[in-house]
Amino acid sequence: MKKYHYTYWLSSAPNENYIGVRSCKCKPEDDTDYLSSSKIVHQMIAEGKKFHKHILKVWPTREKAVAHEVLMHRVLDVGRNPLFLNKARQKSTGFDVSGMKLSAETRAKMSTSHKGDKNPMYGKTGDKHPVHGRKHTAETRAKISAAQKGENNSMYGKKLSAETRVKISARNKGKTHTPETRAKLSAVLKGKKRSAETRAKISASKKGEKHPMAQAVYDNKTGTTYPTRKAAAEAVGKSTMYIHYHPERFIYERRKIKKNSK
Repeated sequence: MKKYHYTYWLSSAPNENYIGVRSCKCKPEDDTDYLSSSKIVHQMIAEGKKFHKHILKVWPTREKAVAHEVLMHRVLDVGRNPLFLNKARQKSTGFDVSGMKLSAETRAKMSTSHKGDKNPMYGKTGDKHPVHGRKHTAETRAKISAAQKGENNSMYGKKLSAETRVKISARNKGKTHTPETRAKLSAVLKGKKRSAETRAKISASKKGEKHPMAQAVYDNKTGTTYPTRKAAAEAVGKSTMYIHYHPERFIYERRKIKKNSK
């Protein structure tokens, strides 16, 4: 029997919405008994709330239907949007639950359940650690990197509020490492040398035209292009840092130069 895959939008007055994905063996327009897997939606229905179900689009595969749900969740930021009942934003690799707030009681229970010998990693340090001495292959590192990029990154699309930035700043001000921690850091870094191959790559990346001081600079004010930042600084009688900190006037050749009208 053919299987149908579709995305849908539930709405209820005044401003309660839910976006989901569904796969079933009946045609979407006939799938009237199913509304959502959300416990919140089920509870509201049990309390007498009425929802209107609108089919957004029917897809040939489950993967494409989920991709559409991911897109809708990201664009509308349903996890944090007060107009939506979705408490987690669908991603291609799972759910982003940043919009879900746990009660103090629940957080305390979760904390207690992972303390001491209840923690699955309790006592597993050094050579007892399950991945001690192992190194990821280049392929595995590439997969891990890809999994953390774009919408898969937990910080994707997030902006810290002014209040949060102030709190972080206040927390970090005056924060210094203890003598014991500094000693440990020093011991770790001592004798740690880059390989000859790494040093060669770093050197090559900064030679000739690749060196930041060797890049041509365009002066918007005079319409003149200088071969290097140093040459530009000498021409205007300023320091090289002056050139660097006035991007509205001086534009590096590595960027797209858009000459302003004189």
